[in-house]
Amino acid sequence: IIGVWDWDVVHNELFWDASMYRLYGKREGEFGGAYEAWAAAVHPDDKDFVEREIQAALRGEREYAPEFRVVWSDGSVHHLKAASRTSRDVAGKPLRMVGINYDQTEIKRAEQERLNHLHFLESLDRVNRAFQGAGDLHAMLGDVLQEVLAIFACDRVGLVNPCDPNVKSWQVMAQRARPGYGVEEGGTVYPMNPDRRQTMARILAASLPLRFGPLADFPVTPTSTRLFQIQSMMTQAI
Repeated sequence: IIGVWDWDVVHNELFWDASMYRLYGKREGEFGGAYEAWAAAVHPDDKDFVEREIQAALRGEREYAPEFRVVWSDGSVHHLKAASRTSRDVAGKPLRMVGINYDQTEIKRAEQERLNHLHFLESLDRVNRAFQGAGDLHAMLGDVLQEVLAIFACDRVGLVNPCDPNVKSWQVMAQRARPGYGVEEGGTVYPMNPDRRQTMARILAASLPLRFGPLADFPVTPTSTRLFQIQSMMTQAI
């Protein structure tokens, strides 16, 4: 889809063709027809960037042609590319900007999927090298956890054993953490309690990693917060 727009800079009147409304997920009556109405649809993280690009175009430094994101009323995010030309009076004052927007959402999604897959393969290779390079089990666990810590860019990563809601106790076998975060050295035995038993049952029943935290699949248990000051985590049975 290619949409055409025309911005009367002097009177702040912005005109859209029918395709522009489709690109922004709006109906004609939902658009105010001014710069501010358009800016309201721009992704919050991109607003400062596109504003700088517009001001640069108005000053004559370069034409306005950025890539940016817009947020539809349903919350979905769409990637757009712009191209435009600025007309001026004899004194160089900007009068109008006329341009196009076109959708790049599928291109961006495909590129992100490619990068994610590449990162996945690279991560597997890093973990595999840690497995193969260790001289004993203890070193292997430490090296693998260190790689996982770096891959996920998290605060802490650990291995708990056993992941069995029916046992009487469990322990942290190994753990690695960023500087400034406490590390359980391993060996301490913790009694099984109801909230930990429920967590382990959920982990065992899931085929994918589970997220725990304020905006995740499940809340963090009081045990995790009390013992390890965990606010959010991702975990999976091995």
